[in-house]
Amino acid sequence: MIKSLTLISSVTLTSIMSFQIAAEQQYATFPDWLSKNSCDYENHSLFLPDDITTLPYFPPDAYNKKICRTIKPLTPSDSSYNKKLAFLTNQYDLFSWAQFITLNREVDKQFNVTAKNLQVCTGANCNTPIWFNWRDTDSVFMENGCTPDGWDFTKNASVNPALKAISQVAPLDMAISQAILVDQNNEPVYYQKLLSPNIFNLVTQFENQSALVKPYQLYNIDGQIDYLKSYGQVIANTGGYVNCPDDVNKICNSIPALENYGPTDNTGGLTIKVAWKVLGENDDPSKFIHMQKSVKVYENLDNGEYSKSAKNVTKTLGVVGFHISHKTVSSPNWVFTTFSHEDNISGSNPLFNDPNCPTCAVNHANGGETKTQVTRLEQIGPITKQVNQFVKQKLAKEKSVLQYYNLVGTQFSTDSSDPERETFPGKIANYSGGAPHPVFLTNEVLETFLQLGNTPVGKDNKLFYKSSSCMNCHVSGGFAQAAINNVPKDQLKSSYSISPTDFMFIFEDAHWLNSQACK
Repeated sequence: MIKSLTLISSVTLTSIMSFQIAAEQQYATFPDWLSKNSCDYENHSLFLPDDITTLPYFPPDAYNKKICRTIKPLTPSDSSYNKKLAFLTNQYDLFSWAQFITLNREVDKQFNVTAKNLQVCTGANCNTPIWFNWRDTDSVFMENGCTPDGWDFTKNASVNPALKAISQVAPLDMAISQAILVDQNNEPVYYQKLLSPNIFNLVTQFENQSALVKPYQLYNIDGQIDYLKSYGQVIANTGGYVNCPDDVNKICNSIPALENYGPTDNTGGLTIKVAWKVLGENDDPSKFIHMQKSVKVYENLDNGEYSKSAKNVTKTLGVVGFHISHKTVSSPNWVFTTFSHEDNISGSNPLFNDPNCPTCAVNHANGGETKTQVTRLEQIGPITKQVNQFVKQKLAKEKSVLQYYNLVGTQFSTDSSDPERETFPGKIANYSGGAPHPVFLTNEVLETFLQLGNTPVGKDNKLFYKSSSCMNCHVSGGFAQAAINNVPKDQLKSSYSISPTDFMFIFEDAHWLNSQACK
């Protein structure tokens, strides 16, 4: 039996978020382009709303109201296929920018969310974006499987430990310790995964709103196994910003009028992955979302973050890559959004590319031994480029640091009924099912080494083009399950496997519970 957990109640959201909203912000007034669901793709030209950077603050998945489900499924044989695809790409790209802007609203020193988008700042005492005050996975999936601290927006950043991850996701034939990205200053890039308050509550179940489901410790492997024995699978709420306060079995599949949205209404599942660069003397902090943060500095990079010799050092870090994974009503396979810094691989002094070395091997993983010559095989599409130019001009006028970031793209499902492909060559493009578009979406500093290019696959080693696909990767995201029923306790730790669960990898960060090591 599959049981869909309600993430959080409306009352709980207010208490968990624990921050104030600026009094001048309004919640129930939205522009027509956001609140009216028009899908006129036949007469559609590129839509660029003037107020995209100045919308009132509210949870980012409410921006998904305008993305039309009525013109799906899309099939290439449809005479209007290209028009529909262009329309949806435009809408999803606006959704991505709206999310990025919302997540980067400035939080002042009293932890008020202000109406400002994160501003250009040169000092070490800059205001922070909203997401920086969320919890990262290392503070939730504790080393000994212990119960994590509760959510407190004013304290979360101090609870998050020193950054330690320097390894990217690696291809199947590559050791993860090899997948280390090194910038032009010979510094490794650090990675951080963060949870929205709703996903945090799904994992911890501190605020389970129904007695029908007993709390499970999904933050450790033992709790995940126990949960799957009882219920079969964890599924994040598909209701977007719809409230489901009645009972945990209710499917949140109706979209309310956006005009009725309130500040305590529920949001859907959202996770973030950030790539941090150590800023050197030749880097201008005012051009980065940046802050002082403790990182683990390894004596050598032979084993990546598994190196035993390391010390914690506070460094100035700048964001160079930003993934958003978001489950919404219109996209049960999630919407995947990725941004990168505009100077990563272009400009007069690229951060991850030496323009004076045209013969350097590109995207080559060598365990951090040398600088990585990075390129991005998939270029930003023409619609996305126009949206970027429009939004970035507005952000520049506001003196927001977000002007220095580009939306690389947004991956979304075009046909939710299209089944998974498990054999070549179909699995390259649609292993996840749902017919994702674009087929490939790659962030050059988060998936550098997944850009494989022409690759022999199958029994006959036929060449196919392969690169990174968010959806096709995340469909394998796993949850611990017992490999053998009723296995003796002393054999349990060698007898569990990973069960795919709702496009989320976060649960694989869990550890076995060692209750003696817990407070």
